Amino acid sequence: MTKISEVISKPVISLYNCEFVGIVKNILFDKTKKMVKYIIILNEEDDIEYAIKTNGIYKINNDAILIKNNEELELKSNLELESSNYYSLINLPIFNIDGEFLGKIKEINIDEKYKINSMETNKNQILNKDIKKIAKVVICSSQKINFNKFKKRIKFEKPKENYTVTLQVSKPKLPSKALINENMLLNRVVYNNILDQNNQTIIKANTIINNTIIEIAKKYGKLKDLIKNSF
Repeated sequence: MTKISEVISKPVISLYNCEFVGIVKNILFDKTKKMVKYIIILNEEDDIEYAIKTNGIYKINNDAILIKNNEELELKSNLELESSNYYSLINLPIFNIDGEFLGKIKEINIDEKYKINSMETNKNQILNKDIKKIAKVVICSSQKINFNKFKKRIKFEKPKENYTVTLQVSKPKLPSKALINENMLLNRVVYNNILDQNNQTIIKANTIINNTIIEIAKKYGKLKDLIKNSF
């Protein structure tokens, strides 16, 4: 069993690439499955946040987290559209079905499959089987709860005999803008310095392009310049 507090700030090492990726900044949970979905990694040198799914993790050790390879990493900014489904649970308030406040989550224990084993507050420990629902708060109970009975019932009115049907014709979608194949940039060599808007060098000439270099270029809007100035 692993404590979340012991994972935060641990260094992350890529086994295949044999390099230091960053440190663990946060852990995002899937609220419906009650398990870890993403680990957020901060590359302090480049100030870039990455996310990696649990299936990309090889092992969590006392000293470091080992991931399989850098290809498992995603930019955290790409997850914003689905962030409502996955979020940190630390400091969420816990109530039981009788409305009693049991405290705020201070620690989460997960098993080897990254599922929540239990949650801890200052005074209580809530086991997985008693965690009934997770959203803005956590509802727990030792009894089975049918939440559907609390859902508002919708009354359907019978349509009148005479009514008008309006057909909406959707406009044809225009072809989307062609995407740059970033994989073709890997292992190319930069032959000119790449500058930012303030004429500061962000990528030096003679640099071999890897995923980190590509992310830096994207961060400063210089991906096209990277393509033009590399071979």
